[in-house]
Amino acid sequence: MGKFFKRLCQYQFGSEMEIIVKKRLLTTASELQGMRFCLDSPSEGNISVKKGDRLKISGWLLADDREAQIVVRNGMDNTIIDLSIARQDVVNKLLKDTARKNEKLMCGFQHEFLIDEVDETILVGIKQKNESVIWVEELKICDNDQTRQEFSIVTVAYKAELEMLKLQLRSMSKFLNINSIDNILIVWNENISTIDVRNKYLDEFKKALDFFEKKSHLLTLISAVDVVDPNILALPGWKTQQIIKIKVSDILKSGSYCVLDAKNIILRNVDVNTFITSENLMQTIQVDYTGHGEFRKYYENGLRLFKNIMYDPDIKFALPTVTPVVLSKKHCQEMNSYLIKHYGKSFEYYILESKEDESTEFLLYAAYIKANKLTNISYKFSDSLKCITFFSVSPNTKEKFDAYLKELLSNEKVNFMGIHLKRYAKLSDGDRLAISQFWVKVGLFTKQEQALEYFKLV
Repeated sequence: MGKFFKRLCQYQFGSEMEIIVKKRLLTTASELQGMRFCLDSPSEGNISVKKGDRLKISGWLLADDREAQIVVRNGMDNTIIDLSIARQDVVNKLLKDTARKNEKLMCGFQHEFLIDEVDETILVGIKQKNESVIWVEELKICDNDQTRQEFSIVTVAYKAELEMLKLQLRSMSKFLNINSIDNILIVWNENISTIDVRNKYLDEFKKALDFFEKKSHLLTLISAVDVVDPNILALPGWKTQQIIKIKVSDILKSGSYCVLDAKNIILRNVDVNTFITSENLMQTIQVDYTGHGEFRKYYENGLRLFKNIMYDPDIKFALPTVTPVVLSKKHCQEMNSYLIKHYGKSFEYYILESKEDESTEFLLYAAYIKANKLTNISYKFSDSLKCITFFSVSPNTKEKFDAYLKELLSNEKVNFMGIHLKRYAKLSDGDRLAISQFWVKVGLFTKQEQALEYFKLV
């Protein structure tokens, strides 16, 4: 059932509402390998519709494979469309020398969907014999009265986390519904060019993201040098990744984005609503920093910078300090502008250099949100981003480890888990066996032997 069905039901038959169609190319000419494709309809822009109307998908394809078909993905459903319409205008224009020979060529296609059943995102692709679908164009269809801002997922990783990142992408292939996800961005935290990064890793990452279901058309891979000053990359990686997570807001088109570490793994079905509500409120877990020692100090440093020293009881209603975390592009940029205007220092200073006002990326951001009374305006507290994480030290007893694992197994609301890089070496054979059994149960691996093999790669 499409996202517009509910609103259309509120209209009397014949009454109109307006939707917006946005189009985006997903491939380059070289990736089409000589094929020529055009999507004529729908046009980009505003469309007035009423209950019972149909959305027409039409266009043409010229390919050497005369049995090629068009695939339209509406939500999670694929519709196969044959090239069954004569398009003499296309033949005359593009096949001039052989137009007469190809006058009976069927290269056009058309299909209609009930507007009530149209999803937010429609993908149009090409299927040739014995080959996978090449997704060519994306349609984003928004309710004009309630347009959701674009949304991205961002992971910052480096070479020691390569296998962890590939597992994360595999989990996205299995569990992430990409409708309304604008971009899956990987920022490679190493002082090498984006070209070198892509030459080294892009094929591996695409393979992982396509393992269960093809989603690599949303993948963008860049080097950290495209985000931060290369001189910063000479500093410890755990510091530079904090800078990247905020600075990436400068290059993203999306209004909000979820930051992941390579250690994060998706365990259950998630979609854009997991991260951001239909009212454009970002989802977040709620953290109480009252007894958090150093984290509380970093948070209070931020509150003091932003002229808010009302620690109690507000300190109990704060944003998290570990991933996954959803950030606002606008708030990240305004936070940095405030610090430069009032102190002559960018946010990087308070993470990398300051001793008196030292903070972390997420706690500085959380303090800015709290001090400016943006929490209830921009966020909704929920458990949708709850993550059970096995850090390098905690859980530090078998009883606590077993309790973490039990919650993963029993709590269907836990959508994410994490295993820190340094934790892998500390896992016992029994720990690995228990985790591998869980991964097989949720479908991340089909056989336990495959899951156990992964531990040898990390």
